[in-house]
Amino acid sequence: MGKTTFEGFLGTYKYTINSGDKMRTGTFEINNSKKSGVANPVILSFDTSIPDNLKITASKPACLCEGENIILNTIAVEGLEYQWFIGDSLLTEKSATLSTTAAGIYSVKVKKGAIEITSPPFEVKVNPIPEVSVIATGDLSFCPGGKVKLNANVSNDVSYNWMKGALRINGSVSSIDVEQSGSYSLVASSNGCTAKSEAVNVQVYSTTDPACTTGIEDNEISWQVYPNPFKGSFVLEAGMLSNEPVTAELYNSLGALVKNIKLNQVSGKTTISVANPGFYTLRISTGNEVKIFKLIGN
Repeated sequence: MGKTTFEGFLGTYKYTINSGDKMRTGTFEINNSKKSGVANPVILSFDTSIPDNLKITASKPACLCEGENIILNTIAVEGLEYQWFIGDSLLTEKSATLSTTAAGIYSVKVKKGAIEITSPPFEVKVNPIPEVSVIATGDLSFCPGGKVKLNANVSNDVSYNWMKGALRINGSVSSIDVEQSGSYSLVASSNGCTAKSEAVNVQVYSTTDPACTTGIEDNEISWQVYPNPFKGSFVLEAGMLSNEPVTAELYNSLGALVKNIKLNQVSGKTTISVANPGFYTLRISTGNEVKIFKLIGN
């Protein structure tokens, strides 16, 4: 075994070594410049099981998304001992292949007897999966003519598409107004990593649905609510009031009580003023009966 040094250009070199009747040829690489201060150790041996060039290769590009794994490989030769490192930390793998999901600078060392060779560093990057969700402003169930605003909750560096089922309906806009039934979601992408939000299901009632009718009859009392949709106020009309106590309450789309309504017992018509547009639920309780109206304020 001997040692020698030389200076040359970066690149790949061929070599031939002779000793008696033994000869070996091969190549080695000089990858680090003199200015870098990083050495280019080259070990040449007549033992052909010791590789000339020790490198790490990967099963795919070494830029992953969270949760993905990558297979790192080096030359596999029987009789060599393998040690894998991430930074300065020794890993438990002792073969020519390493499976990992972690970002970091990897290297591998092979040993045979007194000879040790360490590969150049190999970097694995891991990008985060983008966080994305849909936030609804308003009631997700409403009568024809209504709508609900869906808002994109994503970070600034994420591109995304609005989806209705599997169909792309819009690009990276901050919100959309939805007037049709369906399952709505966002598909977001950042640094090649993709995520899909939980779906938001919107239901538009049919025009004949009880929630969208303007009158409901029950025994002695028939109720009418008009107009619907309304602007500023609507009328609650009772066809015939009994002696039973009646409670009328108006709730907003968040389920908060907006007002208790005192009915006009003389005319049977009560005008209810509502300052803010939105989706409302009118709840009328008479004895053991409860009637519900869905209202849209413009």
